[in-house]
Amino acid sequence: MTKGRLALIFVVLLGSVAFIVIRNEQQANNASLYPLSSHQTAILDEAKVSKHGLSTDDIDRFTIGQGKFLLIQYFNRHHLNYRVGSKEYIRFLASISERKDLKENPTFVIIGSYASVYLSELQKKEPLFLRFHLPSDILNTTIKERRTVNNHL
Repeated sequence: MTKGRLALIFVVLLGSVAFIVIRNEQQANNASLYPLSSHQTAILDEAKVSKHGLSTDDIDRFTIGQGKFLLIQYFNRHHLNYRVGSKEYIRFLASISERKDLKENPTFVIIGSYASVYLSELQKKEPLFLRFHLPSDILNTTIKERRTVNNHL
């Protein structure tokens, strides 16, 4: 093969990898695919006001993707620009269970479920180059479904 041909193959390969990375980043950051229903919003609001927290039945109705949605909302409100899969993002997820200020917020019960699943799946995959994103089949499962799967392992 000539140098020109090798260079062309390299450019095409590099462009393909860049396209895949950008596409995955766009899809994974689209937390708006998992909005809360008005009933779920009311459940969270009531739990914040009553200070009683969420019942297991309430928690079980949320999806893992909705936990991601709530996390992205939190980031936006607090001007945190952590990209999914970045070191800062992973550190934040790992710190949730240790932070009293977050654990007292009912929203973080749902976010904590997302964080737990994300970190667990990340350990299984150990991506070398690409930022890790949960696949949509996991994001679409309810917290109850995920707990059932984990209990059977």
